[in-house]
Amino acid sequence: MQTMLTVPVTLRKKACINLWSAPNMDVESFHYHVDGDGEEIVGLADRYGVLGSGRAAIFSGGFVKGIGPTPLVNEERHFYSTGSLIITDAVMEVIYLEAIDRLVDNAIKPLMLSLTDVMEEINLESAIDAGYDLDDVPLDRKIDHGALLGREIPTRIAHIYPLELNRQEIIEYLVSHNPDIADDKYCFVIQKFLIKVANILAVLFINRFSVGTTAISNFSIHGVPFDTASSSFLRDFRNCWIASGKIPVWEENKVILNDLTSYTVDFLGIYDVDDIDGSVEMIDETYEKIDQIWEDALHRVSLLMLGLTLEEIDCFEKEAVLPIQKAIIGYLQEGTIDYDLYDGDIADWRAPKWVGLHFDEELPALVAERKQTSFAPLNEAFSDFNFTFTDEHVERCKMITASRLPLTNVPTLELKLRNLRNVDGNIDFEGYRSVIDEAFLYMDEIFPKDENKN
Repeated sequence: MQTMLTVPVTLRKKACINLWSAPNMDVESFHYHVDGDGEEIVGLADRYGVLGSGRAAIFSGGFVKGIGPTPLVNEERHFYSTGSLIITDAVMEVIYLEAIDRLVDNAIKPLMLSLTDVMEEINLESAIDAGYDLDDVPLDRKIDHGALLGREIPTRIAHIYPLELNRQEIIEYLVSHNPDIADDKYCFVIQKFLIKVANILAVLFINRFSVGTTAISNFSIHGVPFDTASSSFLRDFRNCWIASGKIPVWEENKVILNDLTSYTVDFLGIYDVDDIDGSVEMIDETYEKIDQIWEDALHRVSLLMLGLTLEEIDCFEKEAVLPIQKAIIGYLQEGTIDYDLYDGDIADWRAPKWVGLHFDEELPALVAERKQTSFAPLNEAFSDFNFTFTDEHVERCKMITASRLPLTNVPTLELKLRNLRNVDGNIDFEGYRSVIDEAFLYMDEIFPKDENKN
């Protein structure tokens, strides 16, 4: 079955300087751009949703972003019609793609990142929506160095739409990429797919990764997020980070799952009003189950906070571990406050809004020494939890509870990158490389690579 529709886009060789690449990458093969001036090749911009890749194309065995406007560009949105990618977003995306790949299977891996020789306009759409006068915004907040980002070629959930498939073909498309969700009934195929996506999102969330967007076009056919420049690692579960669209972080993934259900069931046409029994069953087994699907996924992965592996967690009887799972979630949520981290598009990291949940100290001590935490329900549930923890569990507990501050996009990562901007065009190559190197080294400590992972 065809996986996506594409349109050709003419590219020419462009002078670029590589900042980072995966091992054994032929980086030069990705240095092409709509406005290049060297040899010519033809790339393929992929159609998904209503339009598709307006600034990216498939060529040289990868998906390259920032190549200039393609025939699929959205001309109605100024900041999305330039075809550009800025280095600040590109660096964060490489770091988050790498982190996601270390945490879940079937992730889209980053391949390379290079600087172009031009300055590009920064997307200030959210600042305009917040009422800012762009004449008052400093120049170094309006432009940034241009970049090309190469990653593995994603097959998106949103690639289904322009293929104009019927109900059976949509189900076959999903199952062909996810054989584990096969079922005789449409409703259970969709439900199993939602469970799969929920489990992925739960693993990322319990590692304090906030997707930061609910666009279905930014999820692979396996349910793994990418296009992650707006994502973030949370400093703390209790800070209730507000994602794009002002969604509290504890609600973000339920919104994503609801959007995914609406997209597949309603927008793509799985729901059939002429089939009353099937329609009622679809509602019962999809829309009515979203909250429970997410709750089950979150409960399951909560035990990662104590250093258990998913394999160990799945060996427990569900009812036997539910009290400790609920206690962990309650501990992480206790004292959560609601606030908007962003004022327009400008984060105020100086405001005293962080509650400070000391799980990096309390949970390893609980696992290693059974030392009481500040949350009585967790202490009680842990005392009743019949499991023998090893030194390996303690070490994994220390890693998952360790600070994510070096990887958060605000205030550390984004500020580091913003300070490297030079509107005169002088580029601090080593500065950008050091940001990437530091993030990758920190990931080696808290998200060590599993060479056996798919």
